[in-house]
Amino acid sequence: MELQTLLALPLSLATHKAHITHHKMSSSNTNPPIFADTKKFNGTNFATWELLIVIVVTSCGVLGYLQGDIPNPAPPTSSTTILTYTPGPLEIPLPDDPTQWYSTKPSIAEWAMHDAWVHVLLLYNTKNLIGLGLKLDGTAAEAWNSLTSQYKISSDLATITTQCNLRTTTFADGNDFPTHISNLHTKWAVANSAGAKISDTNFHMIILSSLLVSWDSIVGTLYEAKSSADVISWLMIHWNRIDHSKSVTNPSSVVTVLQANAKQACNQLQCTNTNCGHCRHTITNCYWKGGGKEGQFPADFR
Repeated sequence: MELQTLLALPLSLATHKAHITHHKMSSSNTNPPIFADTKKFNGTNFATWELLIVIVVTSCGVLGYLQGDIPNPAPPTSSTTILTYTPGPLEIPLPDDPTQWYSTKPSIAEWAMHDAWVHVLLLYNTKNLIGLGLKLDGTAAEAWNSLTSQYKISSDLATITTQCNLRTTTFADGNDFPTHISNLHTKWAVANSAGAKISDTNFHMIILSSLLVSWDSIVGTLYEAKSSADVISWLMIHWNRIDHSKSVTNPSSVVTVLQANAKQACNQLQCTNTNCGHCRHTITNCYWKGGGKEGQFPADFR
């Protein structure tokens, strides 16, 4: 074999292997996703943003770069190191064998690419890089730590505060029920955006626990409801009856209406007077002993 061919052989092998490495890395990689503006980190939504970031890097197999668990395989550099040896033509080093995108032992070039990918993911999805204190130089793990060290604790406190605010909201006499439900929905969304993770089932219970004691008869029938939407639908039906009934003016008569509907004893009002118990009137208009119109029977009453 000619000398020229021998000299060219290592170089051609190196070129071919470099092409394979480039193909392997590029085919396993895409640009980091960019969240919608409402999902990007803005300084107040760290809990939900953190969850999205972790989901993305985990699904892409690069969580170790975010958490700093995959160290840089490059040897530490020293300003005093002097290279005095130059390899000959036949000693040109070949690139490292390509590894999977999710490998925990990447080559130096792959580690740099993967770490940069995670770093760019943070940059793309943070609204105010400088103002929020995101570290722009260094590794992806250092950038991530620059945010978690500032916002993790405050985010946990925000979660507790917003959750407490939701659970202590109650409905009182004289309040508008639709407004109360709207208020609960808003506080539920705020709590979950802060990382509370309140499920629909838990919200269903929060709605029921926010109501007056006088609503207990109907509340007791709704604990087994399938969703908060079902609970709200039934409660709105009762509220509309209460709101539009001129004869219902006090808590005791509210109980009368709710009991009538919940038990489905009759299609109209149910008297709560123990000496009566008949339908189509309330205790306020009852003629029997203990009723509001005790003894005031009409002339044609039988």
